[in-house]
Amino acid sequence: MERHTSALALVLESAPDLPVHCVRPHAAETAARWFLRRFPGDVLYALKANTTPVVVDAVYRAGVRFFDVASMPEIEFVANRYEDARLAFMHPVKARSAIRRAYHEFGVRIFAVDSLAELSKVVEETGSANDLHLIIRIAVASDYAQHKLAGKFGASGPEAVMLLREARSVAAELGVSFHVGSQCMRPEAW
Repeated sequence: MERHTSALALVLESAPDLPVHCVRPHAAETAARWFLRRFPGDVLYALKANTTPVVVDAVYRAGVRFFDVASMPEIEFVANRYEDARLAFMHPVKARSAIRRAYHEFGVRIFAVDSLAELSKVVEETGSANDLHLIIRIAVASDYAQHKLAGKFGASGPEAVMLLREARSVAAELGVSFHVGSQCMRPEAW
């Protein structure tokens, strides 16, 4: 990996013909430390944001110990790299084998569920475990998002209420989440 003092220095020294990928782990670490100092709750780093190992290492060095993962490769990466990491399997539709492996092989206890079918899969594939932390994702409008995802994530209306009631009976801990879409540049989105 080449090192340069800035993006401008890279361009001036290399004069690349094609686009280049720049990684700034120190900036990721600084931003993560800043956020951790100011946010009173648990902070999860979503691996889908950037899976570059030096960036994820920087976020971990900053103190992040919770990771939002959406696939078996992401689960394996984090679990094999950071012994004390806690993983939240947040994909809206998980394969049964992935749920089973995540729970039994990698100690995942936090699962997002968007539907009764997904809740049933999690309960069945974990053997009706009594240590599940279930996060019910509720559908919300994505009016302020550049990439609207309202139809992709979350249960809405009566389904959300029914899902919360069903999950309460099988969850050691129960929470809610929502996805406002991608590229939200206005605080009103939240």
